[in-house]
Amino acid sequence: MKSFVKLRGIVLLILLFGLTVLAYGQSLNGTWSNNDGFSVTLSNGAVNGFIADGSMSIPLYRGTYTTSGSNITITLTQLSGTFFSMLGTEMFMILNIGEDPFKLYSRNELGIRRGMESIVSRAQLNELLDMLFLTETCSVNNNQFTFMDFTFTKR
Repeated sequence: MKSFVKLRGIVLLILLFGLTVLAYGQSLNGTWSNNDGFSVTLSNGAVNGFIADGSMSIPLYRGTYTTSGSNITITLTQLSGTFFSMLGTEMFMILNIGEDPFKLYSRNELGIRRGMESIVSRAQLNELLDMLFLTETCSVNNNQFTFMDFTFTKR
């Protein structure tokens, strides 16, 4: 009987811990925004970044996220034409990016535009892409987290 009570207590602790972790993970799901018009949507390990343009949300990036305690680690896997245009016209001149601001590009889809090889080397391009396709760990506190120097609050 004693071992049954002990086993029952252990099972209850495991269930309680599991439900707490589940509840925390689910509380990250949803839209997070800031006062600059940027928003981030988190949904079961997927992250999408947007910027508001009037009543439209224009995609900026897509990626994945994982959690550990109160930390969230975000890895960007795709960046949009709009993201690159926000960095300056030089990016459009150097990279083989099309005119569609909504198109999302993976790292492997990006290369040096023909005729620009004398301006930027493949090594320089890789260094730039390493900075842009980043992985960043943030801590979540009081329904807020900071990512890419922007603080987001859950809506």
